[in-house]
Amino acid sequence: LWAGLLAGFAPFNGAYAEKPIDLHFLGGLSLGYTTFEFPAKLDHDLTFPMYQLNGAVAYKKLYLALNLADTLSEADVSEEEDVGQATRYDYDLTLGYQITPSWGAFVGYKKGATEIDFLARELEDEGVTSYREESYEQKGLFAGVSYAYKFKKAGKLTINRAYADLDATNTFSSDVEGSEGDEEEEPEFDDLSGTVRGKSSGFSYGLRWSIPVAGKMLYYASYKINDYKQDLTVEGVDFNDIDETISNFSMGIVYVY
Repeated sequence: LWAGLLAGFAPFNGAYAEKPIDLHFLGGLSLGYTTFEFPAKLDHDLTFPMYQLNGAVAYKKLYLALNLADTLSEADVSEEEDVGQATRYDYDLTLGYQITPSWGAFVGYKKGATEIDFLARELEDEGVTSYREESYEQKGLFAGVSYAYKFKKAGKLTINRAYADLDATNTFSSDVEGSEGDEEEEPEFDDLSGTVRGKSSGFSYGLRWSIPVAGKMLYYASYKINDYKQDLTVEGVDFNDIDETISNFSMGIVYVY
């Protein structure tokens, strides 16, 4: 889930040793919350408690980082006709280069999905466990830049911005009553069903503060917003600029080997 997470940590030029070391390995863990907004399909935002594992290898000014994130517990879903439980996962692989001590650039691949099990309220009241499932997945490439400002005694503040061009795969399902409208009418986005593919693109904005806390260990806090627009075509009807926003706040530690 977060492009360029380790961008501000490179190039490790003597920050943890008296003499510069060219090759470093990193491992980290963070906890936080992710909020998923998809107003065209969901009446309410979904908030997930998340954990993230990250690892990286850095050689001089180059680094390769892998970040994996998953939900700690399911989020409750409450729609007009349905209730349900939702989960989310994200991962990204980032290749970065530290151009100057302040400026960096990175490219990478990311994938993430929100998955929901719905249960109609009328079935819940009857004690029936009959679910319908939906999922909203995005995967593809991103590229961006980062800028870091180092305080004398208060750690480092890193700002990054990235652009993503993603493939979107949505699995929509009809509610328990199904679609009963006029078959000749153009479909509305909220009534789409089946697997629907499109393109999703937009910018992400990230802010992270990090500081050494003990030996080779870093503490950091970060906030990031992925602001995407999805375009897709169903039965000759275009649906453009469908908002999908994923935001995350997390705090964690990174250890430099």
